[in-house]
Parts: sequence; structure tokens; C-alpha cells
Amino acid sequence: MNLALDKRVCGAQMMKADSMDVLAEERDREVRNILTSIADLAQIMKDLSTLVIDQGTVLDRIDYNMEQARRLCDLLVTALLAGSSAPACLPVIMWHVMAQAAQLRVAAHCLACSSEPAASADVADR
Repeated sequence: MNLALDKRVCGAQMMKADSMDVLAEERDREVRNILTSIADLAQIMKDLSTLVIDQGTVLDRIDYNMEQARRLCDLLVTALLAGSSAPACLPVIMWHVMAQAAQLRVAAHCLACSSEPAASADVADR
């Protein structure tokens, strides 16, 4: 009788051990899924950080170009108010103002599209 009891206890313990193994494997799969999800989330955050930095760069470029356009407009107004004493510089100043306006349009478009402008060189520096 003792032998039969031992076999039942061993059988019950084996079933319990098997069930615990299945649960452990299931938990292991779930933990691996969570780790994969965390890695994916980390990559998404990294990509988002890059986009924010790129947009900041575009905003800085827009700010710089706005300041340059304002400065060139001030020069243009000064030249226009001076009348005939400075007519030679008017086409150059107007070209620079138009170039700055083009840079502003490109930068604003890129900001709206969340992409980096193709030409990063400032036209006014030429």
C-alpha cells in the first residue's frame, strides 16, 4: 500500500512539475515580448528625438534667415531714402532680400514636412 501511495504522490508531483514548467515557459515568452516591445519603444523615442532636433535646426535656420532679411530690408530702406546717392547697391541688396525670402520658404516648407532642407548653405553668405 505504501508503494501505491508513493506512485500517486510521484505522479502528482510530476504533473505539478510539468505544469510549473509550462507556466515558466509561458512567463519567459511574455517577458521576451515585453523586452522586444521596450526595445521598439526605445527606438521610436530615439527617432522622435532626432526629428525634434532636426526641427529645432530648421527653426534656427528660419530665425537666422528672418534676421538677415530684416537687416537687408533695413539696408534697402536706407538706400531708398538716400535717393540717388546709392543706386548702385540697390540691385545687390534686393537680390539678397529675395534670396533670404527663398531660404525662408524652403525652411518653412521643410518644417511643415518635417524634413531637412536640401541646400543648407546660406545664400547671403555667397
